[in-house]
Amino acid sequence: IPSSPASDASAFTAERVIKFYGEHTALASVTLAIPAGHVVGLVGRNGAGKSSLFALLTHKLQADAGEVDMPPRWRNLPRRC
Repeated sequence: IPSSPASDASAFTAERVIKFYGEHTALASVTLAIPAGHVVGLVGRNGAGKSSLFALLTHKLQADAGEVDMPPRWRNLPRRC
């Protein structure tokens, strides 16, 4: 995955995203781009921030800092929480 978001080829992007839960830092300055049409996997230990990252990418959570973007056609889909 590229270290910085591509201008038009990325479906989901995150730039310098930070997410806190109280005093716990779940994500610290995460930057990534998931290209359109690609399938990705994310692995890590429990509590590493995997679920938080996906929730941020799908706008189910709001980042405390940074920018998150998703494909325009997905922005108005009903949210299921």
